Amino acid sequence: MGEAYFNTQSKSTNVRTFNIRKSLTHALLNFFWRWAPGLTRRLALSLFFAPGSYRTNLQETACLEQGRPFQFQVHDKTIKGWKWGHGPAVLLVHGWNGRGVQFHHFVAPLVQAGYTAVAIDGPAHGISDGRITSYFEFTDTVRSLLSRNHNFGIAGIIAHSFGASAVINALDKEGRMLKTVCIAPVLRLRELLLKTFEQYGIPKSLYTALISEFEIRFGYNLELDNPDRLIDGLAGPVAIIHDERDRTADFRDSEQKARTLGHINLYATSGLGHRKILTDAKVVERCLAYLS
Repeated sequence: MGEAYFNTQSKSTNVRTFNIRKSLTHALLNFFWRWAPGLTRRLALSLFFAPGSYRTNLQETACLEQGRPFQFQVHDKTIKGWKWGHGPAVLLVHGWNGRGVQFHHFVAPLVQAGYTAVAIDGPAHGISDGRITSYFEFTDTVRSLLSRNHNFGIAGIIAHSFGASAVINALDKEGRMLKTVCIAPVLRLRELLLKTFEQYGIPKSLYTALISEFEIRFGYNLELDNPDRLIDGLAGPVAIIHDERDRTADFRDSEQKARTLGHINLYATSGLGHRKILTDAKVVERCLAYLS
């Protein structure tokens, strides 16, 4: 009884503290947005649109050293990538704060199965150019790789999290029908982004202006190009692998799509979470079985 009481009190205190911080953040940003909009804009961009650094481990470093490096341009950024093996190309697309080499568990099995594994560091990620990026720029990066005007010869895709969101958008815009596996996809990306802004007390006028800038620059619309909407009309089947306990990308969104859409196949895991799912041997096997 006493322990439950103190736990409840502790949670209540934490909630009050968070709400106070949120209110203070909102008030301060409102003030600075009115009197120093340029500075406030740069601060918001660095907080929400600048990926964190990614440190590779020994296994990942060794994998990169065995790959054949290549690069290409997307807008004003040089995008770095690597290839392993020979045969039909399977594109590996990482998520926010990730790197292409996160898929190193997939590389050897793909090569052994007769594929070329193709991984990239997205814009502002890893050793690719940039500090600030967005869902729209990520989409354009994937579109460059899928475009028939280029010679990448992508025959299949395995994508994770935010990268899966960009892949869904790219497949829609390019009208491509490729065997695609989305691992822990963020389907309701728009809702997640707006919720994050609200949770941190960012003024609506500020985040609306930032989103509008990205929409105008890249020619997309966050509401119309939300993955949750686009996945309904994709030309070909999509396999989704998602952990039931994922705390980043809501499993229920994937479950609902698989239940209502005939071209969505869901494989549920349990206990792998959002990142560990990329290291599981059964997940790798499932991806290869689907591609084959």
